[in-house]
Amino acid sequence: MDEEWAMRCVGVAHFGDRDDMIGQWLKAHDPNMYDGRGWTQWTDDLRFARRFASTVEAHAFYVRQSTVKPLRADGKPNRPLCGYHVELVRVCQTEDHATAV
Repeated sequence: MDEEWAMRCVGVAHFGDRDDMIGQWLKAHDPNMYDGRGWTQWTDDLRFARRFASTVEAHAFYVRQSTVKPLRADGKPNRPLCGYHVELVRVCQTEDHATAV
């Protein structure tokens, strides 16, 4: 059994009424898509969540800056995934089962 980490969405910033991803697991993210606005895919199935070997690796992924549009209009780093509030959850994976612990 391997121990890994996954990101679960616990809130959103500036998306209006869109909150359907709350409680879902991060599956994929590309900060450069849509002209640097980013693209994110979520899943409700932990088995398909993106895994990270450590919290340090997960944090580095979370704060990745777009290389297409590195700065926002206000001059701050453009980090599209930071528009979501996430929690890091330890995951124990066996051959056929994933459990958040």
